[in-house]
Amino acid sequence: MCVCVCVCPQESIDEVTSLAYKVKKKIEGIDADNEAAKKLKGQGQGSASERTRTTVTAGLRKKFKEQMGEFSDLRNRIHEEYRELVERRMYTVTGTWCWAHTHTHTHTHGV
Repeated sequence: MCVCVCVCPQESIDEVTSLAYKVKKKIEGIDADNEAAKKLKGQGQGSASERTRTTVTAGLRKKFKEQMGEFSDLRNRIHEEYRELVERRMYTVTGTWCWAHTHTHTHTHGV
């Protein structure tokens, strides 16, 4: 049971990180398409379609940035909760509270 608690959040974080990378690349692709579309007749700088493309892309970029901020906060909270869990387990086993240095070493190296 402990293995699932420790591994599953990291697997989920890795999955979200991979997905975020793909989304970022897609937004960059949309930006490139927008630049190419500016060269088409009637679609250049200041046209209605150019303004629409720019607005939609900016909205996507902003939403993506917000979501990544929320994900980062969640990841930090999960990491902190896990550190506290390890600290409580160490206290249960040893009877003393471990220092931050020992705790960081234990968390990083799994020892």
